[in-house]
Amino acid sequence: DAQRFKNEARRRQLQYIGKMMRHVDPEPIQIALDKLRNKHAQTTAILHKIEQWRDKIVEQGDSAIEALMEHYPEADRQRLRQ
Repeated sequence: DAQRFKNEARRRQLQYIGKMMRHVDPEPIQIALDKLRNKHAQTTAILHKIEQWRDKIVEQGDSAIEALMEHYPEADRQRLRQ
């Protein structure tokens, strides 16, 4: 909420949050923040992995599709061939 407030209201809201946090264990909050910050890195890593599989399928064809199906049996074999 503090991000959408302006000037004095924002300052009061941030002070209120600070007061509340003095009585709260910060570890769960820190874990949640770390997950949010790491989400971009995880998405990028997944995208790179998908690109590697795509390149392998283009180069090797059916043998790469078979290898992919071993790792991800829920994948759609027909769609991969297309």
